[in-house]
Amino acid sequence: MADPVIRLYERNGAGLQEIQGLGWQLSDFSGVAPVVGDCIINSGVQSGRDRTDPIERTVYEVVARWLGENGGTQPGEVVIHLEVRERLGKADEQNVFD
Repeated sequence: MADPVIRLYERNGAGLQEIQGLGWQLSDFSGVAPVVGDCIINSGVQSGRDRTDPIERTVYEVVARWLGENGGTQPGEVVIHLEVRERLGKADEQNVFD
């Protein structure tokens, strides 16, 4: 069986839209699927920015989760769809980013 795929979505004026260019395999999270309330720290930062400074990092707060075999690229592929709310890190989260 293939490793489940994790895809991120956010709500905007057009409804629920996939965030292009972002996604992971379940193994990227050590086999643990993010749940509602979890925060995912985007590993990327803009060039010249300090990746240890929370306000320079994008965080995705999980607000809903769906599991299904639909939307995959392979027959029977399990996809974990996460609705997220994008925000910047907060100064009091510094110890998470160190």
